[in-house]
Amino acid sequence: MMNKQEAKREQHYQIIMSIASEMLNNKLINYEDYCQFETKMRKKYKPEFSDIFWGKKPEIA
Repeated sequence: MMNKQEAKREQHYQIIMSIASEMLNNKLINYEDYCQFETKMRKKYKPEFSDIFWGKKPEIA
């Protein structure tokens, strides 16, 4: 079970990566940039739940 600090980190990571996915979808960044950013954000926020999805290519509209 997550404590409040872990849950907050997870939430921030999810929000940031959602924005990054939108940027990718809108072609503001490329997939390589997205992957580099994702790696940096994983190091910063250390999400636990999101490990399930790490490395999965985001859906591009």
